[in-house]
Amino acid sequence: MSRQPESKAVEHSCRLYRRLLFVYPKAHREEYGAAMLQLFRDQCRDAWAATFSRGLISFWLHAMADLLKTSILEHVSNLNRNRFMFTLFRPTIKPLPAFFGIGAVVFLAVFSVCMLITFIYPETYASTATILIGSPSTGDSSDLVRNEPLVITSSAVLEKTVQAMDLRDVWGKKYNNGVPINASDAVALLKARLEVSVVAGHDASGRALSEIPLRIRTFSDNPEEAARLANGVVDAYRDFRMKEYHPADTASILMKVTVLDRAIPAYRPVRPNKPLNMVIGALAGILLGSIIASIVLGIVAAIRKKSNAARIPQNA
Repeated sequence: MSRQPESKAVEHSCRLYRRLLFVYPKAHREEYGAAMLQLFRDQCRDAWAATFSRGLISFWLHAMADLLKTSILEHVSNLNRNRFMFTLFRPTIKPLPAFFGIGAVVFLAVFSVCMLITFIYPETYASTATILIGSPSTGDSSDLVRNEPLVITSSAVLEKTVQAMDLRDVWGKKYNNGVPINASDAVALLKARLEVSVVAGHDASGRALSEIPLRIRTFSDNPEEAARLANGVVDAYRDFRMKEYHPADTASILMKVTVLDRAIPAYRPVRPNKPLNMVIGALAGILLGSIIASIVLGIVAAIRKKSNAARIPQNA
């Protein structure tokens, strides 16, 4: 596997973390900043090597929680170590600008992490085929609604798809360093990328339809592959159903399993949803920024109150 994706993801993460270190006091950054950045880089590489994007995202969530907690503690600790700062702090700082300043820092941190996750997460494309199925004998669709999605996702149909599309070799080259993967692993991969749903089972009056449409949707990191997978599953299902009946009924079965729409490549990814993630990141940044700014100002006010109370007897 190429090292380029790993280097890019880790490098972006380290560049963002280096900027986020400015939430720590200057003295703390100068003393520990380089070591913290090196530790973060090593942990990023370990997280990526373990489970790729998911591991890196999980690590970022823990890193952000630790960064917010320790930066607040360091600022409070600085105030305790330098009591004369309270005298300077009182006339120069105003609660409202301080609130917006702290909130802005937290907002940028949360929004940046959300955008980083969005852009390093692999894109996923979906492609959909629609078929019309019906009972060749009774015309009752109640059993079809319950059973046919299970038949389509069964090993019997998916094994035919894997064999017809040579997915063992295709995915072996893609995921297993060129070595063909096991048939069971190929079936499991295909099943994880497959979604079958009933479009409608009843008419407007509530009566069961004699024929029902099914939507077969597949997912992949490549739009052309997603379309091939959906069409491959449809063809394997039709072949499976034809062989279930006597050859004399083949024409009837072909009429009862009709392809309404073949899958075509869709070049717009369904995941990640970048506009939605931007909105979520902005809302989360505003919410967390408001909460953390309130907590920080509350802690500072409590420390000032305690310090003032301790100085009163000395001035009396």
